Amino acid sequence: MCGPRVAADVQRLAFAADEFYGIHDRWPSHAELLAIDDSMPERDVWGHEYTFEFDAEGHLQVRSPGVDERRHTADDIVSWVMRGGQRFEERQVVQQLLEERAARERAGERPRR
Repeated sequence: MCGPRVAADVQRLAFAADEFYGIHDRWPSHAELLAIDDSMPERDVWGHEYTFEFDAEGHLQVRSPGVDERRHTADDIVSWVMRGGQRFEERQVVQQLLEERAARERAGERPRR
C-alpha cells in the first residue's frame, strides 16, 4: 500500500509550497522546501524525485510518476491544483476570526452562532 503514503507526501509538499507562496509571492523549488524543512519528502517510495509542475495560469501540481517511472501516465500520483497562496490566505482569515472571537469572549460577550 505505497499509494496512500505517496498521495499524502505530494499533498504535503503542495500545501507547503502554497504556504511559501503566500509569504513570498512566488512558488518555491522542491530544493527550497527541503532546505526549509528537512522532514519534507525528497523521493517517493519507488525512489523517484517529486516534481513541481505548472499549468498555463501558473498553478502548481506536485507529481510522483508512480511505479512505472513515467510521468503523465495513469499511475501518476498528483496533488490538488494549488492556486498560489489561496490556502495561506484562507488560514489567515480563519486565524483572524478566531482571534476576534477570543477577544469578545475575554470581554464577556456571548459567542455568536
